[in-house]
Amino acid sequence: MNPWNKKCSNTDIVLYIMFNGKRLPICHKCWEEISSKDIEWRYT
Repeated sequence: MNPWNKKCSNTDIVLYIMFNGKRLPICHKCWEEISSKDIEWRYT
């Protein structure tokens, strides 16, 4: 359910994020990719 990688079906969940009001699971591999990017996170 990774909003940036809709093809991921890995069940190795490392954390959940809130995205558009939904709690979404993020697997270990996807989190490594997301967290290594040079992006700014903000709460809106």
